[in-house]
Amino acid sequence: MNQLLINGMVVVFSFALASCGSLPAARVGSTLDSGNTKVKVSMGGRGLLFVAQKLSGKADCESLKRTLSVSITEDGVGNPVVTTSVCDFIKGNLVVSSKSPVAKGEYTISIKRINDRAYKDNPGVYAKYEDPDFAGGPDYLVDGARELTTGQSLKGGVSYPNGNTTEWIRLKGRNVSAGLTLLLTGDAKDVKAEIYDTGVDAKTLTLVGTLQPKKKRMVRVRNSNMLVKISAKPYTGAGEYALVRADAGSAGTTSVSRGVKIPVIDCYQVGDNNSIVLLQAVAGVKVNDEVSVFGRNAGGETVAIGNCQVTSIVGSQASCKMDGAVTGYVEYHAEGRISG
Repeated sequence: MNQLLINGMVVVFSFALASCGSLPAARVGSTLDSGNTKVKVSMGGRGLLFVAQKLSGKADCESLKRTLSVSITEDGVGNPVVTTSVCDFIKGNLVVSSKSPVAKGEYTISIKRINDRAYKDNPGVYAKYEDPDFAGGPDYLVDGARELTTGQSLKGGVSYPNGNTTEWIRLKGRNVSAGLTLLLTGDAKDVKAEIYDTGVDAKTLTLVGTLQPKKKRMVRVRNSNMLVKISAKPYTGAGEYALVRADAGSAGTTSVSRGVKIPVIDCYQVGDNNSIVLLQAVAGVKVNDEVSVFGRNAGGETVAIGNCQVTSIVGSQASCKMDGAVTGYVEYHAEGRISG
């Protein structure tokens, strides 16, 4: 309360401070907008909550521990979380982390940097979850793996910050050579695809290789013994994927693979996110069949462009619709399993 003398009269008035508003929210697994900031974060599961700051040049991490101040407080509790500064958590980073795992919940993080020249870029806020798949579906376990048969494609998505880090896919079939192509959206470094053999006892997992984006790889399937593990990079990794399967020929079927290609007559983009591919209607192709479209770039490299579904057949031409653009290649062909 304040008093003011005006023309001999005492005027009493009061005022309230303007509300500062709510703090900005930051997503776990992201870089912050400033090096000196205060944000709200949400922990989706139990684990270590930490701030990582990249160091510039040959900065000595140990000598910089006192120049990065980080406080973490659990909302509704008020008591500060005990933190520790470490230099060997993430290479090239000074990390200030909760000393012990914190519970799922909402937290406020305050960051102050003293020597900005010693740092590179803004800091980020991250979590190291005790269970990286706290929000995962049944397919985060081998026993819950989704099944992929010849001529099919499976779509999915993984995200470490969101607690859906791993998805397993089982290749169904007996004594077949499965052709696999991985298509990714986002940064390829964020998502990894590994191929495992379950062994004779169907219990022992052995890593036999990896899948590179848009690079077709043949895998021998003896008796549904092969699995593909899709996983997100720790702390930051997230992305959507499609795993396309087009097998080599087997007895009793007519199959299109690397050796027998479906000619592409023409292709063009319709709208922002769709394309039409005109195929030669080879014997056995039907409406709703799925094929994989490949393109050869100017450097002579053949890459997988995407999966395409046949929508109509008129005379000797089949029209195929797919997501994404198909322009920018000097030559095209399609592969897929068809019955005939």
